[in-house]
Amino acid sequence: MTRDAVSLIKADHRVLERLFEQVKQAEPEDRMRLVTEIEARLNAHSRAEEEHVYPALIAADPDERGEVHHGAEEHLEAEELLTKAKESTLNFTGKFQKFVDAVAHHIEEEETDLLPALRKAVAAAELRRLGEQFDQARRAHLAEAGIQADVPEQVTKEELYEQAKAADIPGRSSMTKDQLAEAVRKS
Repeated sequence: MTRDAVSLIKADHRVLERLFEQVKQAEPEDRMRLVTEIEARLNAHSRAEEEHVYPALIAADPDERGEVHHGAEEHLEAEELLTKAKESTLNFTGKFQKFVDAVAHHIEEEETDLLPALRKAVAAAELRRLGEQFDQARRAHLAEAGIQADVPEQVTKEELYEQAKAADIPGRSSMTKDQLAEAVRKS
């Protein structure tokens, strides 16, 4: 089932947020593997947005050009902050948190301003087409980095619930989709 660009972008945001939490809880020897995955996913997400979604928003609503430019600048800032965190041997935690804060700020702005503007300016069929383009580009960029794109954002809450039920995970009926995904992953 194809989802629209807004839904796919938000799902990607949730994946990144889960990975951020995993890094914070990981043992030092596991951090770099997770950071490498974050870097690949962030790069794939940003490139797919900048190649397909952002230009479509500008074409549909030229008044959004400034916000789109700001979003692209925040992508670059996030990449730079992540590079600094990766290179830090003395203060990885502090520098990684600065990166996480910058990405959280970008996600909030994007989900508050850009994505609603996109949904308003672009017809539903076009949003689905953009979703396909975004997803194909993101998957291609992930494949270049050796990362498989099939992650929990492609699974519905109902599918996760059934997996949790099969694994006999307690409290599953009151869990959010993200909580179900995490519980299933850990089981």
